[in-house]
Amino acid sequence: MRNLNGIDLLKFIMSIIIVGVHSCVFEMLANDYFGVLINNISNVCVSTFFVISSFFFFRKVRSLTTTKEKNRQLLMFEKRTLFLYLFWIVVQLPYMV
Repeated sequence: MRNLNGIDLLKFIMSIIIVGVHSCVFEMLANDYFGVLINNISNVCVSTFFVISSFFFFRKVRSLTTTKEKNRQLLMFEKRTLFLYLFWIVVQLPYMV
């Protein structure tokens, strides 16, 4: 399996942009044009994360041989995603309330 350093760097940069948008750092520092630009870039970042995650997931699933292994991998992926989603909802709940 190849080492994909470019994708890791892209994910790192996108994660900084997304955290900055969600913590309103760019909103405090920017005028209207810059804020709109960063907001649009962050929307692309979220979609790109989805595509990259799907790429790695299906690359892994395609290497498996049996349907049972593929279903188990899908179930593990869904459990992990649900856990992360619920974890961050609980963490952000005091802030949202």
